[in-house]
Amino acid sequence: MKLKPYSRYQMLRLLAIFAALALVTAACGEDEPAPTTPPTTQAATTQAAAEPAMDPRNPLGLDLSGKSMVMTTGLPDSLSGTEFYMVDLLTEWGLSVETVILTQTTGLETLLAGAADISTGGTDESLVGLAQGADPVIIGSPQSKVNYVLVAKTEHETIEDLRGGIVAISGPGGYNTLLSNMAVRSVGLEPGVDVELSQIGGSPERSAALLAGQVDAASVFLSDWLELDAASDNLHVLARYAEIIPEPGSSTYFSVGGYWAENPDIALGIACGNLMANRWANDNRSEYIDMILTRVEGTTRGPTEQMYDQSIIVDMWPVDHNDVIRLEYLQNLNSMLVRTGDLEEEVDLSTVLDTSYLEEAAAGGCGAAG
Repeated sequence: MKLKPYSRYQMLRLLAIFAALALVTAACGEDEPAPTTPPTTQAATTQAAAEPAMDPRNPLGLDLSGKSMVMTTGLPDSLSGTEFYMVDLLTEWGLSVETVILTQTTGLETLLAGAADISTGGTDESLVGLAQGADPVIIGSPQSKVNYVLVAKTEHETIEDLRGGIVAISGPGGYNTLLSNMAVRSVGLEPGVDVELSQIGGSPERSAALLAGQVDAASVFLSDWLELDAASDNLHVLARYAEIIPEPGSSTYFSVGGYWAENPDIALGIACGNLMANRWANDNRSEYIDMILTRVEGTTRGPTEQMYDQSIIVDMWPVDHNDVIRLEYLQNLNSMLVRTGDLEEEVDLSTVLDTSYLEEAAAGGCGAAG
């Protein structure tokens, strides 16, 4: 049978029917659209909305309200910025902090006397304390590199020239005394025999004695040397300790008598503040310098800027928690103290360093790049 061809009218009508069917099919399919992203459950949405945003000034959410701490430290200088910043943070988190400045008494002695809770004393104090039967524990460091130089009158061209001269020290147990003894002994001179040791006081006092010509040499903070260099043409650096001795670190946050174990929240706060202060110092040159000029009497802009720049070069304030205080630093110092006669034999370092608080603080975001 021969099919009759569709008329033009019939063709247009069929096309209209097909178009209508297509619209109906599309409309039916709108009830179940294909998801373009994975569905989010109501529970997950509610949980995300309930989580508060992390406070960049307090990443661990620490609340130290009602707690207090007495901390000993040395005279502030151009390197004290991270310590200032750390204490500011602890105060923001509710901790009441009393700072005691020491010039002749060591932090270890103050801790053992029960007059303070923690100290920022020289790294050597903990090792000497171990030898004396104490139980010091280090958890951090405000200054991770050696920051001392041996300064002398220009007439003393070498350390050997100090024979018969006077070297200023803070006291028998000071870190500067250890370094001065080591420098003198390195050239065959005997402290107290070939070179007179004069107990003057802290680094600023020793610097003042140098400037006044009362002593021939002294181990002083690099920051104090920069101030001296700007004020006198009669002084020069005989030795930079960072260049001539194994890395022993400079100062630490430590305590005795199980203080950290009894106050783990304060220990964690100090560790977090340590890392956050180091990050701040590395990332904020102008703010750091302004803080020093505002808070440290006698500092001037030029030497402070030099101190900051040199500190960044030597990584004075590490942002990696693994580099803040290392067991190798203590091992280097251990053997050095034996060589200088400050220790009869090396001490057991197995209990003196606890990095767990730094590790926990780093894991919680303290010191993370902003």
